Amino acid sequence: GRTIDMGSGQFLLYVPKRAGGAKVKMGPVTAAITGTTVLGQVYPSGIVEFTVLEGSACMSLDRVGQTLQVNAGQMVVYDPLAMRLENPVEVDLQEQLNSPLVSGFRPLPSSGLIQETIESQRQVVAPNSDLDRAVRAAGAASIATATPDQFMQGFNSVLVSYPASQVRTLVAGAIRARPDLADRIRAAAYSARRVRYSGYSKDGKDFKEYKGKEIVAPECPPTNQFVQPFIITPLTPQFPPPVSPEQPPRGG
Repeated sequence: GRTIDMGSGQFLLYVPKRAGGAKVKMGPVTAAITGTTVLGQVYPSGIVEFTVLEGSACMSLDRVGQTLQVNAGQMVVYDPLAMRLENPVEVDLQEQLNSPLVSGFRPLPSSGLIQETIESQRQVVAPNSDLDRAVRAAGAASIATATPDQFMQGFNSVLVSYPASQVRTLVAGAIRARPDLADRIRAAAYSARRVRYSGYSKDGKDFKEYKGKEIVAPECPPTNQFVQPFIITPLTPQFPPPVSPEQPPRGG
């Protein structure tokens, strides 16, 4: 693969599958991608916005050892004042496609995959979908007319039983249907995600040794976290230096 160094401004990048992958450097932030279409912007202030239109990317902030995975329909923001990658948030992909950077050019080779993700987001709120039935069970006539509490009650009941691989689609579809509740939807999804992955750890079993010469990094963690430092414990304990019998005791 190759490394693309972005200075500032907007960019749209498509990396086909089996093309060897690529790394995108955006100041202190690096994104490793393969078989992925991404949209991003680097501001003169150092703020970075990075959106995955299809596929996934592994983001890293090397200076503090922070890594996280970003999936299709998600955006991550890096603020140099906070010096960390924020948690990924679900976005409306159809709105992202309206960006002049995307709409001003010929269709992307991956446009079919992007449309599949958009259609999945729409199916989440289709009539008689899981979310639609749950919201009506909470007492609402429809998703659009549900009160905030009715909608969140229905959303949470679906969220706990939704397959982990499809949660981001559920969240994106819910936000698309009720943008007024976007913050509450994201907060609920983030809380559920933390509970679901609370057992994830970065011990030695997550590393794979290749031919005894190279240690391959673990897979991108499913939640936003900092890499724990690896501290080598001395083989022999460190005792205080011996004291000469002729040396007067301290404090005497």
